Amino acid sequence: MLQFTFAGFEIQHIASSEKLLTITARALTPTSACPSCYQASNQVHSYYTRSPQDLPISGRRVQLVLRVRRFRCPNAQCSRQTFAERLPQVPVWARQTSRLGAIVESIAVVLSGQAGSRLAAQLAMPVSADTLLRRAKKKTLTPPTPRVLGVDDFAFRRGHTYGTILIDLARHQPVDVLDVKRDYFMVY
Repeated sequence: MLQFTFAGFEIQHIASSEKLLTITARALTPTSACPSCYQASNQVHSYYTRSPQDLPISGRRVQLVLRVRRFRCPNAQCSRQTFAERLPQVPVWARQTSRLGAIVESIAVVLSGQAGSRLAAQLAMPVSADTLLRRAKKKTLTPPTPRVLGVDDFAFRRGHTYGTILIDLARHQPVDVLDVKRDYFMVY
């Protein structure tokens, strides 16, 4: 039997082809909490299907087909009348599970572009070079707070435009360059 690790879901059907594994599953939890007022509801309004991609298995792409429910909010004062149950493994509007997204993001940061796209295709996680570049730009790595900070003033254009550079002296890397225009006064 295939190990399916999505908490709260059970497998209903598995379809397999040479390059694709399609797993159909449905939710088991009887209730869901409204994202606005956080009240639990067990009144199912309707169903819809989400089809995110997941991590590959044995060199095959995995396409999930998840039957997701819409619930009625029991709170009369809530701004939402209905809401869809939230899936912790699949962010809202995402076309990939969070665990696949984390791996694609790592590939994007390390390789980006065409090289990352070729590697992802070999790993049965096809993604375009443009998507990898978008992910790499979106990923902001915040550097650690400098322990020793160096400050220096310099002239972009002598006598007209000056700047200040902040340097992390422990890592020998610039932190920021501050642009200061001093056309209208002189500093002595």
